[in-house]
Amino acid sequence: MFIVNFDKQALKEAVGEVIDEKNATTELNTITMSEASQMKFDSLIQRMGLNIIEEEVSVIDHSMEFERFNWNGESEPEGTPRARTHLEIELRKFGCRFGRSGYKLVDVHTKNNLLNIKDTKIGKLSGGSDVVIVPYKTALSGIKNQICVLFELKTEENVRAHGLDSFSCQAKLELVAGWSLSHQRVMVVLTDLVSDCLVYELTYSEVNINYDLLEYHASLCEMGRLVERFLSVQAIPDAGFVAHDSENPHHKAKVRFKRMKMSGDAALDDYLEFDRYFPFEPTDAMLSPPFSSNYSHMYS
Repeated sequence: MFIVNFDKQALKEAVGEVIDEKNATTELNTITMSEASQMKFDSLIQRMGLNIIEEEVSVIDHSMEFERFNWNGESEPEGTPRARTHLEIELRKFGCRFGRSGYKLVDVHTKNNLLNIKDTKIGKLSGGSDVVIVPYKTALSGIKNQICVLFELKTEENVRAHGLDSFSCQAKLELVAGWSLSHQRVMVVLTDLVSDCLVYELTYSEVNINYDLLEYHASLCEMGRLVERFLSVQAIPDAGFVAHDSENPHHKAKVRFKRMKMSGDAALDDYLEFDRYFPFEPTDAMLSPPFSSNYSHMYS
C-alpha cells in the first residue's frame, strides 16, 4: 500500500491551468484559411504579435521573361497540374535548381489538410495550398516538414472578378502555417500566373523583438527572381534538414518562431529542448540581410 501526500490546492491550481489552456484553444473555432475574413485575420495576427510591412521589390535583372499561363477556362483544381508544369519551366529560366541536387515542385492541391495546425494562441487553422517547392528527395509523407515555397494559385477569371488582394488573408495564413510546420524558412506566392503577384515572407525584427510579415507586390518576372534568390540564399536542398541541428542564426530564429507559436502542436515535439542547447539572443548576423531593417535590399 502506498500513501501519497500532496497539496490539494496546488493540484487544483495545476489542473485548472491545464483546463484553461485547453479551453483557450478549443473555444476558438477552426478557421478555414481560404474563408478567413479580414477581421478574423487581423485578430489572429494581433494575437500572435506579428507586424505586417509592405515592401518594394528591388530587382535589377529584368533580362528574363516569365511567360504568362493560359488557364483555358479551367477551374483552379482542373488547371493546377498544368500550372505546376508551367511554373517549373518558367522558374528554370531564372536559375531555380530543380533535380537531384536541388528541389522539385509538387502538386498538392488535393491535400486539403496539408497546412492544418493547432496553436494555443490562435486556435486551429485548416487548409492546404496548390503547389509546393521542397528538396528533391523529400518523400510525399514528409512534404509539410520541408516546405520551402508555397504557391497559392487563382484563376485569371477569379482574380479579375475579385482582385488579388481579396485572397491575401489566405496566403498570409498559409505562411504562418508553413513556418509552423516546416523545418525550412518559407515563402508564399499568391498569383494567377497571368498578372502581378503577392509574395510573403517572415523575418525577425530587431525593433519589435518579434517577427515581421513582409508583403511584396511583384511582377511575374520579379517573382521568378525572388523565388530563385530565396532558394539560393535561404532554403536548404536537403530532405533530411532539421533546423535545430544548425547553428545558423537564421535557422535559430526559425526554430524560435516554431517554439513560440506552436506550443500546442505535435510538430513541436522535436524543439522543446532547443533553448537548453541554443539560448536565443538576437545576434548581429540575425539582424543582417535577410533580417535587415531595410528589407528592400534582400534581393537586389
